Amino acid sequence: ATRSPPLRGDNAVEPNCRGRARVSPLTHPSARYWKLMCLPSGALRSIFSMSVHRRLPCMSSLSSPSTYRRAHSKRGAVEIRRRSLGLRSAQGDYRRQSIGLRTLSGGSQNNDAAQSRPNVSKRPAPADEIERDATPRYQSKGEETVKILSWNVAGLRAVLSKPEKLSVLKNLIEVERPDIFCLQETKLQDMHVENVAEKIMEEIGMEGVWSNSQNRKGYSGTAILVKKGNPPLPLHLGSPKLSIGNEPGGASGEGRITIAELHSKLRLVNFYVPNAGANLKRLGYRIKEWESWVRQYVTAAQQQNVSILLCGDLNVAHEDIDFFCPDNKAYEKQAGTTPEERENFGKLLKDCMMIDTFRAFNPNASGVYTYWSQRARNRPRNRGLRLDYFVSSESIPIRTSISSTVTKDVNRGGLVVLD
Repeated sequence: ATRSPPLRGDNAVEPNCRGRARVSPLTHPSARYWKLMCLPSGALRSIFSMSVHRRLPCMSSLSSPSTYRRAHSKRGAVEIRRRSLGLRSAQGDYRRQSIGLRTLSGGSQNNDAAQSRPNVSKRPAPADEIERDATPRYQSKGEETVKILSWNVAGLRAVLSKPEKLSVLKNLIEVERPDIFCLQETKLQDMHVENVAEKIMEEIGMEGVWSNSQNRKGYSGTAILVKKGNPPLPLHLGSPKLSIGNEPGGASGEGRITIAELHSKLRLVNFYVPNAGANLKRLGYRIKEWESWVRQYVTAAQQQNVSILLCGDLNVAHEDIDFFCPDNKAYEKQAGTTPEERENFGKLLKDCMMIDTFRAFNPNASGVYTYWSQRARNRPRNRGLRLDYFVSSESIPIRTSISSTVTKDVNRGGLVVLD
């Protein structure tokens, strides 16, 4: 291959014997520039792309392989890398292809050249969708049941104000017809409750108790909703007595607990468990204070012969089967999948004699998740985590499996809870 004669002096750009380039800065008194030279090499043209350790402005298009282009660099080392691109025509019509900091526009690449090297602009195909195992739902045969539904709404006002989301909510209530509806992450303030409660009553005919964050706006919050007028529940449970719980220590005033006394011996607790947060900054609080307090709370209730049903967003993927990439060690440092959080959830189940109701009936069901990262666009591929639960005392006898819906015996009927 022929080469253009190199320049001499301080402004030279000289290829060395290994095909790389040595670049010298211009000695212009008012600015510092770098020159980039493209050398002809027969049917191919060698284009040198610039990779800079510190910020550089975008380079202009390389319209001719024999011309020079300048890029301004205030400071920092500059490395010139060589890449070969095929020509569509002798005039240098390059395929649109990413090289370093910029993109060339043009036609298709030479077939022979394309076969001899990978396409550097082609991104890897997304991973296959994770299949969700079948989990048949419970079908009532006319017996009395109490149906409880739990949903992290991630902002209730947004759900009520957007027609498409409101339609989902109304359809959910119409199809499932829950007796009790538990919400997490409502993101309400006390000033919003009156208007939101009116809207909820108007759209789905339910009312309830609201626990809101007092410390931060648009943060946390839980609610328990019952049918209008709070009528007595089936199974001789009576009307639920609704109240707001008090969070321990550092989560005090964050609105994370609401309670429904379903019976003198049966209590429903709706949780929005604190997330360990970015860089796991709340992991210490989560493990040392919150988890310890929950175990003490459940143990104290059981000592009084009160069975506990915990529900809501518990912010932990307990077992490997509960998230899509358990073999990825990076997730050991992500909120909800740290060894400490997973171990402490198992400790709650063991020490307090409680049951993960979904896993009790679906021990091997994989691909069943309740959270998917929107930022990573993981929901279409079902790459998620199971963070939401119904956890019950073992003293509530199990009668039958309904997959993500689980039935529990209470007297002669059943307690139906929907994850």
